Amino acid sequence: MVDFPATAKFLTPEERSYVIWKKKYDNSSVGEEEHFEMRHLWSALGDWQVWLHILIYMSIIGPLYGITLFLPSIINSFGYSTAISQLLTVPPYVFATIVLYAFAYFSDKMQKRSPFVLAGLTMCLFGFALNISNVRHGVKYFGTFFVVAGSYAAFPGVVA
Repeated sequence: MVDFPATAKFLTPEERSYVIWKKKYDNSSVGEEEHFEMRHLWSALGDWQVWLHILIYMSIIGPLYGITLFLPSIINSFGYSTAISQLLTVPPYVFATIVLYAFAYFSDKMQKRSPFVLAGLTMCLFGFALNISNVRHGVKYFGTFFVVAGSYAAFPGVVA
């Protein structure tokens, strides 16, 4: 492995000079040392888009981790045994996988992510609304499908 194009013995002199010339006029700073300056930090902290992205990210991560960690306990509170509760956590994740692939496919076709992130958040809202309402356990279980699918399907659109 070579450190610099000038020391690459496998390149011809013409190729070496071309790579050096290309690197000289390349505006990318990837792989180069950059110096930290506080003005860049303050610029990022003062940008409203950074704060909006943090808000959207946290609105996905909160439900995602919450439902992931507590879904067996939620299903167990419906009166099922521990083993059955664990087994009943599988169908919401299968549904979430299908929704995730559908979101990814159509997001790629439309070249837009935000409608699908919004759809995922709406699914979470609907699922949580079902789970906090005074309805039968079957309806609450149905709501867990929306929470799991909405949080898992929206996540790739936020981090991409």
